[in-house]
Amino acid sequence: MWSVFHHLVDKICGGSANYSAELNEYIEEILTNLADGQTVSRTHTNLSIKPFDPEDFCAGSANANVDKNYVFNQNVATNIWTIVHNLDKYPSVTVTDHSNKVVVPDTIEYLDNNTVRLTFLQPQAGSAILN
Repeated sequence: MWSVFHHLVDKICGGSANYSAELNEYIEEILTNLADGQTVSRTHTNLSIKPFDPEDFCAGSANANVDKNYVFNQNVATNIWTIVHNLDKYPSVTVTDHSNKVVVPDTIEYLDNNTVRLTFLQPQAGSAILN
């Protein structure tokens, strides 16, 4: 249930899921009704969805309940990448080269909950996805 709901909210908040315009309008109407304090019922299942504040789920809001991520691009090959991500957590790190092949750093060192340092045996260019 959470993954479907999260996916729908992600779309309304500007995600990249590929829905039809009609479905997007329907989902947005449901979320708007819930935000206005209305309960949306499904009579054939006797279930109802209670109101919530969409701001609690949309990225960028003070109450965001969406996992934060950061993409770092290193265009010039170097042995050490120091990444200030400001995610306020110790994220997982995936590194890819310019061909989108995964590269494993020699070390991943968390300097604090907003900074990570990657060290490579050979100079490396590419991207780091922090999640």
